Amino acid sequence: MNVNKREEEQKERFSWGWKTGALILILAILVVSAKFASEIKQNARMETRLENYMPEKHPAFVYSDKAEEWFNIKDSVIFAIHNEAGIY
Repeated sequence: MNVNKREEEQKERFSWGWKTGALILILAILVVSAKFASEIKQNARMETRLENYMPEKHPAFVYSDKAEEWFNIKDSVIFAIHNEAGIY
């Protein structure tokens, strides 16, 4: 009877140690992830100008620049068409 009780105590101690170690690991990962996300947030910015993604001499932009001059356009609207089948 005494041996079984000792074995149960050892199992309980092992279980407690394992749970504590796992908890510490999870907390460490959360802290590192939060710090990483904070650094990214400070240095990130959203780019909304399509001109920064396309070549300057792209025909659509050349025509857009001409239209801005002709009609004195100050604001622009971009329409995107999404095709489920792909680009062809």
